[in-house]
Amino acid sequence: MKLPRGVANSKGIIVWDFDRVLFDTQRQSIENRRLLGEMGISEKVVLAVLDRMKKKNMAFSIAGFIKELNRKGRTYSAKKIRRIFHNNLVVNQYYDLEVDCLLHKLRRRGFVQMILSLGNAQFQRKKMLVGCGVYFQEHFSRIFVTNRPKFLIISKIKKRFPGVPIIFIDDTKEHHDLVNKYVPGIITIQYSNLSGESLDSLERKILKHARKS
Repeated sequence: MKLPRGVANSKGIIVWDFDRVLFDTQRQSIENRRLLGEMGISEKVVLAVLDRMKKKNMAFSIAGFIKELNRKGRTYSAKKIRRIFHNNLVVNQYYDLEVDCLLHKLRRRGFVQMILSLGNAQFQRKKMLVGCGVYFQEHFSRIFVTNRPKFLIISKIKKRFPGVPIIFIDDTKEHHDLVNKYVPGIITIQYSNLSGESLDSLERKILKHARKS
């Protein structure tokens, strides 16, 4: 695994989840459904398509959504659907500026930051680069998008830097449980931007764990 120089001398590595942690995925999804409804695709139809994709273990992508939507000979415009998803990211703000400030502060304090996100790589990176701005990626030394269990990548990071504290921040308990089971010694913080917990509280937890390490 190729990682940047200077990690071994940093205060630690923070591995961030993306959806529902750095990015307001729920609000984005609600707005997408509303906009799709304006072109005649009801929320009921959208949810049924998403459910079928989940049952087929398909990571969400716009191409996959359109294919599943039109699977029985429907002819919803792929061009219009793509425009809806793209314009929604451009027009609306699903990446909080306070999150950006926190990432800036942590980087200045000497932390190396990474993203570890589940999903379709093309769709996730579009949300990051279009929905969060062109400078978003500068906060991060590496951005990983995977469909495999997250602990596999966490394990590789730990092996590459065995003496560096690693803090894993994710909203899903299952991911924490798997990391704790298979990669002991990782600091895990469960956080969701839907929980109501403040970013100041999250920052204090990060700094507290870093000092203990």
